[in-house]
Amino acid sequence: MTRERGAIAKVLNPEVLVNLGRKALAEKYGAEEAEAMQIGPGPTPQMIFTVDLKTAAVVNGEGIGHIETETGKIAVELSTPFSFFPVELDLGDLGEAVTETEIDLADGIRTFGSRLDGNHHLWFNRYEGK
Repeated sequence: MTRERGAIAKVLNPEVLVNLGRKALAEKYGAEEAEAMQIGPGPTPQMIFTVDLKTAAVVNGEGIGHIETETGKIAVELSTPFSFFPVELDLGDLGEAVTETEIDLADGIRTFGSRLDGNHHLWFNRYEGK
């Protein structure tokens, strides 16, 4: 399957994301839980772009992502040594993690089977406002 191209996202800095995630988890669950969070081995890159012509979304290299909520928060998939899970961050804080590096979702979402191609198709359509 050939992926449609042209859905451009900004790459998020993984170190900044982990620091933001640790802060959010520490506030919610305590410092011990937060320290377990790490960069990788999760699916990178993490990418931010606009969907539905107006709303922010963050998607990782597996094509798993979340859309900004009405409260200005957005979940980002982060990891500990044993699991991946969404951590809700303030969209304003997430701006610290946005780099100048642009990437096409066709390249940012891994190519390995129909599930990932399906994830790309879903996010590409959202990017196009379909």
